[in-house]
Amino acid sequence: RDFLTLKDFSKEEIMYLIDLAAELKDKKKKGTSQQPVTKPNVATPKPVAKPANPVKSKSDDYAALTGSFESNTGTKMIMYVNWTAVSENSETVTLNFNIVLSTYTLSVGPHNGVITVNGVDYKFTSPGISYRSEKVRNEASLATVTATVTVPAGQAASIPVSASWDFFGTYGGVEISQVTAGGKISIQG
Repeated sequence: RDFLTLKDFSKEEIMYLIDLAAELKDKKKKGTSQQPVTKPNVATPKPVAKPANPVKSKSDDYAALTGSFESNTGTKMIMYVNWTAVSENSETVTLNFNIVLSTYTLSVGPHNGVITVNGVDYKFTSPGISYRSEKVRNEASLATVTATVTVPAGQAASIPVSASWDFFGTYGGVEISQVTAGGKISIQG
């Protein structure tokens, strides 16, 4: 999983990683035969496979952008609004959003939410979430939304996006009514 801050890990996970690092360092120092670590470390980027003869699609003719907005609840509950923008023609841009809730133990029924794209509301109802672990995060998809915006050729646009998900509960000892995330997507037509 991705590592952004120490807040992404529980105390037990951090202690495990410290113990594992000490154990591996000790084995290396002693020259003890060991199996190599098969998973990449924090500094190793994941390889990206590229086809030998890529097939050019309609969307290859135009720029594709990706990004993400993140909530700040003051807890280990984080909502990500992951987005991709693809130009369909000289003036139409399709925005695809995947709204994901990242948590440890959580059990809730379906909840309402809304993502507002350039002033237009797209309402959704998330599925229920039932997950139990204090060591491993769960990434639950709340909704996927597609929106289309017009950006005239040769012009730049800044598309405001905001998402909110009704929680109305307590997480990590903090009362949370809504989880929100948002920002602006800059697009050149």
